[in-house]
Amino acid sequence: MRPGSLAAIALSICLLIGCGQDEPSPHPGSRLTIALQSDPTSLDPRLATDAMSSRVIDLLFNGLFKNDPNGSMQPDLLESYKRNSETSYLLKVKEGVLFSNGAELTSDDVKYTIESVMDPAFGSRKAAAFKNVSMVEIMDRYSLMVWLKEPQASFLECLKIGIVHKGEAEKAGDEFASRPVGTGPFTLVEWDKGSHIVLRRRDDYFEGAPRIEAIDCRIVPDTSTRLLELRKGSVEFVENDIPPELVEAFQGDAKFKVEMAPSSTFKYIGINMKHPILSRRDVRAAMAHAIDRNSIVDRLLLGQATLASGLLCPGNPFYLPDLKQYEFDPALARRMLDEAGLMVDAEKGCRFSITFKTSKDERANQIAQIIQQQLSDVGIQMEIKSYEWATFYSDIIGGNFDIYSLTWVGISDPDFFYDAFNSKSIPPNGVNRGHYSNPEIDRLTEQGRIELNPSVRLETYRQVQEIIAHDLPYIPLWYPHNVAIMSSRLKGFELYPSGDFKSFAKAELLPAQ
Repeated sequence: MRPGSLAAIALSICLLIGCGQDEPSPHPGSRLTIALQSDPTSLDPRLATDAMSSRVIDLLFNGLFKNDPNGSMQPDLLESYKRNSETSYLLKVKEGVLFSNGAELTSDDVKYTIESVMDPAFGSRKAAAFKNVSMVEIMDRYSLMVWLKEPQASFLECLKIGIVHKGEAEKAGDEFASRPVGTGPFTLVEWDKGSHIVLRRRDDYFEGAPRIEAIDCRIVPDTSTRLLELRKGSVEFVENDIPPELVEAFQGDAKFKVEMAPSSTFKYIGINMKHPILSRRDVRAAMAHAIDRNSIVDRLLLGQATLASGLLCPGNPFYLPDLKQYEFDPALARRMLDEAGLMVDAEKGCRFSITFKTSKDERANQIAQIIQQQLSDVGIQMEIKSYEWATFYSDIIGGNFDIYSLTWVGISDPDFFYDAFNSKSIPPNGVNRGHYSNPEIDRLTEQGRIELNPSVRLETYRQVQEIIAHDLPYIPLWYPHNVAIMSSRLKGFELYPSGDFKSFAKAELLPAQ
């Protein structure tokens, strides 16, 4: 962000508040306009892994299971389910559920969704979650049996993936990602990539038609623009990536509501473990000690985050409150780097150089600049490279980075440690993007997957978290709070820990006065 721009935004907002400007423009019907930070990469639930894609997908699709606003898993498309044995599940979908094309959901659609994700030719990064499936057998129009190769404690968690319509997905091929057909409360009307997405409510939605007739998702990457559009009334909802110092400009204004709650989002620095210097654990630990997370949270985020120790957030039953933390200690960081033989080169003026990749988001770049200065203070030169979201994300999933910062959203089951850190989950088989490899983590994450005894599983993941905290394939930063600013006319929206948009299905937009 340019120097002084936050002050300019704040002044603009305050002027709009204080100068008696017109009320937000009314919208015809109950059309809700929301601002997204970035364009979804895909609207196919079998392919999408980024937050913006997932949030729009939540409005277009249902899984067999879902998380409720408290983060607890509940049946969604399922009428019933039963674990017949340690390696088999009988699933029965609800009758009468319709896709947006009018076709009824059947067990054949569920079977197709699972098997297409498993198909190597399809190239889903979610394939690792289903690699333990040996067979999906249709029992009747609404029932199917899923057979596993071995017990998998987290298997039902995998079934939150959106179910696609078999016929439409087969017919559309790659274009299904931009022409999705799901069972969700809304259906896609238009996607002008980089500009906006228009969703229309479904009157035949199995849980009842939404009260909001349409949702216009505008792609507005610039934070200041999102907030000014919100103030003018051309946008009625903004969630997260909101400069904390600007939240106060909306608090106390009757035209807006500000909601804030803890999240299950984990902010971290990802590291390329194949890098000749960053592959060393002592170097990564020194970097962790060089970053003053407290000052960033207190001064930049104004306390709207909690320091993170690992993937799992407080409130998760597997969270470890006493997990190893790397306190800010630049003197220790310098000593560790000296002991590693990485002395400051008099000619270059640094110990070594790395590149930090990020998106063009203003706050992300502010954070990157602070980390750049803090690493510079211990002799590490860090170049910041900012990209449009699609380019940035493509580099990350392709392993084209030294370090980067991203978030994981909505992690509830510790089986995710397999996806993130098992050596078998290196892309394209999973999301171990840094190519971390530790035989003990491989063993433990594989053991944790098949362990059905809750107490043994708890101990297994205690060991996993302690090893990851020591090895530092990620440098944990913080758990940001969820913050949503919305028009006071929007009633019934409930913040989910993962920042999901699911509650738009039950929310209501009152007419403008």
